[in-house]
Amino acid sequence: KPEEYKVRAAHVRVAEIMMKEGWDVSVGDKIGYVIIKGTGRLYERAMPYFMVDYDQIDLEYYVKKQVVPAAMRVLKVLGVKEEELLAGEGLMAFFG
Repeated sequence: KPEEYKVRAAHVRVAEIMMKEGWDVSVGDKIGYVIIKGTGRLYERAMPYFMVDYDQIDLEYYVKKQVVPAAMRVLKVLGVKEEELLAGEGLMAFFG
């Protein structure tokens, strides 16, 4: 049961939302979710991916927390700094 979890996590919150909507959710199920725009803790902004519109998704979160860290593991070897990448200058300076 989701309420038995001691730590508040995104997948637990999303499971609770899905159960309230009538979905049968069990331990071990894969719970697909996205982070939506807004304020508050990350788990509070998690929603089942099929219940949100594209314009509700917090794209800035995904770029800064998912895409940039992964890209920087490769690009830092090429001398690109994170600040340059975020400003849109990193690759242009490298390829320019």
